[in-house]
Amino acid sequence: MLTGCSDELRDKGEQLAPPSGVEVKWQGTETGSCRAEVDTDLSKEEVIAHYEAQFEANGWELVPVRNGPQGIAGQKDDTLFEVGWVQPPGESAMIVLSLSDLVADE
Repeated sequence: MLTGCSDELRDKGEQLAPPSGVEVKWQGTETGSCRAEVDTDLSKEEVIAHYEAQFEANGWELVPVRNGPQGIAGQKDDTLFEVGWVQPPGESAMIVLSLSDLVADE
């Protein structure tokens, strides 16, 4: 069963601006975290560079990625924000975003 993406997590995720032209629509997951998948024309390098700059500009600490595709992750207080980029064969590239509360995961 999917649960709602909490307003608190959603607000923290919205501190980080998505790349130009990208609209993020957060959805709840079975674990209570937030997830978004967005089609993109950007390369993996462009997506990672964008979010690396957003993490630094907004006081998030860069941390190792825990889940999902190759990408970048940032942590601020008890919140983990992970960014991935995937391109299945024959399909458009996609940015995969994940927000989770580290305290709830323990």
